[in-house]
Amino acid sequence: MLPLVLMLLSAGDPPVIVVEPVPLVYAGDAQGEVVMAYDQAWANKGAKPLEPFVARVADRFDFVLPDYPSARFRSVTLGYRELKEVMCGYYNARNRMGAYVGWAPFYAIGDGKTAILKAYAPGDEVPYSYKFHCEGPTAWIAGDYSRALTFSQ
Repeated sequence: MLPLVLMLLSAGDPPVIVVEPVPLVYAGDAQGEVVMAYDQAWANKGAKPLEPFVARVADRFDFVLPDYPSARFRSVTLGYRELKEVMCGYYNARNRMGAYVGWAPFYAIGDGKTAILKAYAPGDEVPYSYKFHCEGPTAWIAGDYSRALTFSQ
């Protein structure tokens, strides 16, 4: 990739400013896109730095779901996108009548201090925001983190 060159015109010899682009890392065949090198660098550190983020997401689920301790999770992934923490997966929770309502997608994003949770109802059409965070060029950390959200006392 060639560097972007900005020419500033002035009297005399124009100075040339060379701006190096952020390098891209191939994300693999599944995504078919590239992720930013700094996101991949954070992802290479593993899941340990994301433990506070996972705890904030669990708190958000506890606030949103009527019976969080009985909630089930599957295919939960962790990663980074545009220097934000990302979690995607599926949940199945009980409603106020005590019945499981079915698997539905969710995603959460964080900035190191807060977590925003978007949990959808079963059968809802998945919006663009879910696809952006969960199907786009995100630097994923290998593994399934479903147990990290499972309620424990």
